Amino acid sequence: SWAGDQRFVFVHKVSWPDTVLVLDLSDGSQHLLVPEFPGIAPINSPTAARPNWDGWFNVMYDPTLTRAVYPRLVGPSADIKTYALWDTTTNETLATFEDIFTSPLDFDDIYPTPFWSPDGSHFVFRGVVPAVEPSEDWAFELYQVGRDGEVKQLTHLTPAVYPGEDVLSWSPDGRYIVFYLDRGGYTERQTHVAMLDTQTL
Repeated sequence: SWAGDQRFVFVHKVSWPDTVLVLDLSDGSQHLLVPEFPGIAPINSPTAARPNWDGWFNVMYDPTLTRAVYPRLVGPSADIKTYALWDTTTNETLATFEDIFTSPLDFDDIYPTPFWSPDGSHFVFRGVVPAVEPSEDWAFELYQVGRDGEVKQLTHLTPAVYPGEDVLSWSPDGRYIVFYLDRGGYTERQTHVAMLDTQTL
C-alpha cells in the first residue's frame, strides 16, 4: 500500500509481530515498523485471532505512519477487546475506546475495520457496544476518531438498521463516506448503499 506520495509499505514478515517495511522513495531509505503495542494478544493465545484489515493484518496505520489503530485486550482478565490509538513517534497510547467498541475475546470474528481519511486527520469505524440488559439490542454506529483520540458519533441509527463493518470508502476531499447499510437479521438481511456527509451528518 502507499503511505502518501513518497512512501510504499508492505508486510515484511508474516509471523508475530507482523513487521512492515517502509520504503521512502524521496531518499531511498527504508525502515521497519514493529507493532509491539501494549495489550495486544500474544501469538500463543488460543483465542488470539487477529484481523487481516485490507492486507495490513492487525494494525491500521495513518498515511503519515505516525498513528496506528490496533485491537487491545482490556479488563481484569484481559478477555475484552477494544481498540487503541498509538503514537509511533512517541511510543505511547493516546486513547482506548471501551465506550464505543467492546467485544468478548472469544467473539474472534468481530473486528470492524478502521478507515483513515485521505489526509490522515481521523479514522472512521463501526462501533459495537454490547447491550447491558438481555432485552436490549447491541448498538452499531459509525464513529469518527481524531489523531489525538477525540471521538465524534456520525450516525444515530435504530437497532433494525446498522452500518456494515468492513467496507467503507472516503471521497477524495474527505467529506463524504460511502458504506453498506444493513437491515434485518442474517436470514432476512437486506443490504443497501448509503452516503454520509460528515460535516452535516
